[in-house]
Formats: sequence, C-alpha cells, structure tokens
Amino acid sequence: MQRRNFMKNIAAGSALLPLAGLQSLSTEAARTTAPDPQPALIFFKKEPDEFNFLNALGKAHYKFADIGELLAIRSLIDENNPSSFVSAYLQFADRCKQTADTCLKRGQLISARDAYARAGTYYYSAMDYLDASLQSDRFKELFLVHRACWKSAVQLMDFNYEEFEIPYENTTLRGFFISHKGNHTARPLCIFNNGSDGSIIDTLTYGGAGFFERGFNLVTFDGPGQGSSLFEKNLFFRYDWEKVITPVVDSVIHRKDVDKNKMVLIGISQGGYWVPRAAAFEKRIKALIPDPGVTDVSSSWLMHLPPPLLNMLKTGQKDSFNNFMEQGFKQSPVLASVYAFRSRPYGKNNPFDTYTEVMKYNLDGIADKIECPVIIPSPENEAFWPGQSQALFEMLKAQKMLIPFTAAEGANYHCEPKARLLWEQKVLDALDAFVKNG
Repeated sequence: MQRRNFMKNIAAGSALLPLAGLQSLSTEAARTTAPDPQPALIFFKKEPDEFNFLNALGKAHYKFADIGELLAIRSLIDENNPSSFVSAYLQFADRCKQTADTCLKRGQLISARDAYARAGTYYYSAMDYLDASLQSDRFKELFLVHRACWKSAVQLMDFNYEEFEIPYENTTLRGFFISHKGNHTARPLCIFNNGSDGSIIDTLTYGGAGFFERGFNLVTFDGPGQGSSLFEKNLFFRYDWEKVITPVVDSVIHRKDVDKNKMVLIGISQGGYWVPRAAAFEKRIKALIPDPGVTDVSSSWLMHLPPPLLNMLKTGQKDSFNNFMEQGFKQSPVLASVYAFRSRPYGKNNPFDTYTEVMKYNLDGIADKIECPVIIPSPENEAFWPGQSQALFEMLKAQKMLIPFTAAEGANYHCEPKARLLWEQKVLDALDAFVKNG
C-alpha cells in the first residue's frame, strides 16, 4: 500500500472513533503551500492507483515492464476490489517467470533476462495491494520471488553484478554493486538510496541506468527497514541515517573501481530525507540528489490526523492516543492491516511510539551542515511532501539547484515516474555541469 493510501485511510478511519467533532484534516498540520492543480487521471479514478500504475509503466523504457502487458493487467482490474489488483499483477508475474524459466533452459538468454525483469516488477506491484486486500501474510513470499527474479535478470545483463555484505553494528546489510565490464579503473560512483517501500528495480529505473550510461558504477543496499533487512533480519528504519551511509561508504571506498573523490548520493521518495541527513555528517559524499527534497517526514503522517488525536500525540497522552487508534482499527480491519504494514519498518509496537518516532525525521538544524553541491528535483503534484523540495533548497548553504518537473512536460507526480529520460537529461546534465565547474 502506498503511503498516500495509508494517510487517507487514517483520516477516513478516524471517523469511526468515538470523538465528537472530528475533522479529516488538522488545520495545524495542513499544507503551507497552495496545492498544485489536480492532475488528469488516465487509467484509474483514484490518484494512488494511478500513481502505482504509472510507477510500473515508467519501467517499460528499461525493459522492466511491457506497455501492452500493463494495459492488459489494467483490463483485469476492478478498481473497487483490491484483491483484483493482486490477482491481475500475479497472473502476469507468474506467466513472465514461467516464460523466463523456459527460455533459460533453452539457452534463450535475452528472452529469459527480459521476462525475469518484467516478472520482478509485476510481483512487486502486487505487493502494493496486499494490505488493502487483507493478504499481509504474503509480503515475505512475494518479496523473495521478486528478488529472485531481479537476480536472475541482472545476472544476464551487460554489466558485472555483485552481492556483498556491509558491516553494520552487530550484523550486516546486503549490498549490491553494479560495475562496467572490461577494465577496472576507478570510476565515479552513484550510491543509490531507495525509499520507504521501493523495490531494488528502482536502482536502475529511477536514476541508476542513466548514471551507468554516463560512466558511473553503482552501489545500492537494503538499509534497515528496507528489503531483506526488514523481511529477513527485522532491522528497522532510523532517523540518523548517517549511521547507515557511513558503513556503505566504508564498504566500497577502497575498491579499485571506485573514484573516492567522485561519489554521488541519490535518495528517492523518503530517501529524500535520509540522504540530506546523511550528507550533513558524511563528508566523503561529493554531490547529493534528494528526489524530492524532504525536510519533515512526519508531515505526511500528521496532515490527516484529526485535531483531537494530534493534540493527544503532541501532549504525550500515550494511552489515550493508542486507545482511540486501536478502537478505529477494530472497526476497520483494512485500516488495521494498512497501518501494520506502514508502521512495521519503524519497529514500534504501538501507534503512539510509531508517530513519535516518525516526528524525529526532520532536517531542522541539519540541512545547513551539508557542504557538497545539492541538486533537488521538484515535481508538480508532489503528493506526500508538497513544498518541501523548495523548503530544503532554502535551508541549504551549499551550492544548490532546484529543478522543477511539470505536468505540462509529462513529468509530474512523486519521483517523476512518467518522464525518466527527461529526468536523466535534466538532473544528470546539471550534475555534469556542477562537476565541470568545480
């Protein structure tokens, strides 16, 4: 379930709570910037469903989806029935995986590669609807088959692919290194930081492929609360993300194929908070791209919280807050399931502690410590953190650039899912200019 679905459901579910005069929005937590014009919806009546579909559609350029298959998936979906999303995506995911397995046995490696890649996307797309369809017990199952498809696909691609372990506190994080074949001379490095619920495929489709074509090597990782760290190791999000990025840098900086003076850190979605936070402390990062800029993660949690509950949270009324939230969950199993998924990566066992933890994710007094150049994409119709790319830009003292992406050029929505080539041209050309100008 996408974050926006969860927040809207919290607002809707709050009406179930026995509080007088509940409102769907808190004026205290409302947006401080005027909302962008409502985007035209093409495939679905609800914006979250539209966004999910566009997220998959944008992967077609990189052969991690097929436009015709996605349109066929759409024809199978009853948008009022979350289970139909799951079954439609899984029908095509299973079909692609079976095709890939057959092609691999026949030695048809290109066809196998492409089918595994598409299957990986469709399995992960189905996961977006597991909570709403009350199938949350299937997350690990689908995650593992998604990852298996990813690995089978990338091992057949025209680059070197390595999985390795990154020392992290008393355990390890899984790392993934993609490098150019041929000579192993030092190259610039893109460190890709995913968001709160993105797939590893996003490493390539949300910037990494463009970096690679421009001569960079790539590294990404399952941070605490992400991917294998969540589903296999029960590691959870943390607000002080420099304690994640520093071990990542330590694990790759001495490689012969890494130019330690040309390391770029990019973070998408909630990574737009994590990477500025990390770069404020980890000075070996030479350039930073948060997409979008996120200065306060909690705003997307609080903006739909009714005023009485918001007051309980801010005044420390833990028991009352939890009691009212739990009453709402009991009356709405779907809401309870969605909350369980959205809160799981934070590792807290009650709503009050989860919300309190999320409120730590704030760049006040942090952003001005960043010293490297910063490029901030700012998409129109940013649904989760509207206005925060501009807010981060204004906080920074370092060299900086704000790059707008608009509906008129087909580049609106969170993380610009429809316009990945335009994103690469604008952002990576700007990065190139920063590097050339020193």
